[in-house]
Amino acid sequence: MRLRLARRILSRRSRFVALEMRTRCERCEVVELTADGPASICSYECTFCEDCARTMDYTCRNCGGELVTRPRRLEQR
Repeated sequence: MRLRLARRILSRRSRFVALEMRTRCERCEVVELTADGPASICSYECTFCEDCARTMDYTCRNCGGELVTRPRRLEQR
């Protein structure tokens, strides 16, 4: 019984993985990206500032995947 419960708890936890909120653009490395500011990511979490993403036509230069708007993480109060 305990083993079954432990497996169920672990499987629920593995469903929720937080994004790594990187603070630098991987292309220009100049722009400081804040967790609540605009940025673009691919499915591998390659992170780019909005200007670089637009220049690359929203295609990741590392994997060729689509760049989409990264969700914003609001500061905890």
